[in-house]
Amino acid sequence: MSFTQKQVHRVDGIGHDLVELRERIGWTRAEASRVTKIAESTLRAWEEDAWQQFDDPVALERMLRGYLSHLGGKSGFVLQKFRESCRGQVPCAHADPLPTTPALTTRDFMVTPRVLTLALFLGFVGLLGGYVYFQVRTITEPPSLEVFTPADGTQVEQPLLRVTGKTWPEAHVFVNGKKAVVQQDGTFSEELSIPRGITTIYVSAKRRHSEETVVTRRIRFDRESVVTSTQQ
Repeated sequence: MSFTQKQVHRVDGIGHDLVELRERIGWTRAEASRVTKIAESTLRAWEEDAWQQFDDPVALERMLRGYLSHLGGKSGFVLQKFRESCRGQVPCAHADPLPTTPALTTRDFMVTPRVLTLALFLGFVGLLGGYVYFQVRTITEPPSLEVFTPADGTQVEQPLLRVTGKTWPEAHVFVNGKKAVVQQDGTFSEELSIPRGITTIYVSAKRRHSEETVVTRRIRFDRESVVTSTQQ
């Protein structure tokens, strides 16, 4: 019966593992240096666990990974031992472990369902807010109001005065507090009885929830001047 002897290496170093992997494929240290383009002095330091002479642990681990790929060893196991052996040493103590930046893939540029849902929700809220703002502004906006007759400063010869104008069809019009009838095209007409002297006509238009639009006219009615002119 034959036995296979397996060497048990120290847990705190990987130098023996590197030697065993190199010798397993029949390379001398010089041959390994020639194939991998790594200086023979560097390989010697690795196999002797002399990590203190290396200043850049990130570059060191990257070189080790490439070297192990040439040797055909299990890089994950050896690198883990390397990190464990490096913990108490300087400057390797801060290199435990330093992950490399992963390469970007097409998936990184894809929109996840959660992001898409959030974007749709924010878009819906924006549209709803704009619609509500438009509706509120439409409801509260005061209606337009034009008064055709009488013109401001008109002097009349009769105590009856007809006020005409135009506004929005859905508006309510009041002439000196008296409600006028608004036609479907927005026109309105209302007759007032005015006293002698100067009278201010207040014409207002208002919708249910809107502000009020007011137009004023000052009218003069003098009965004596009318009678005098008639007698002459």
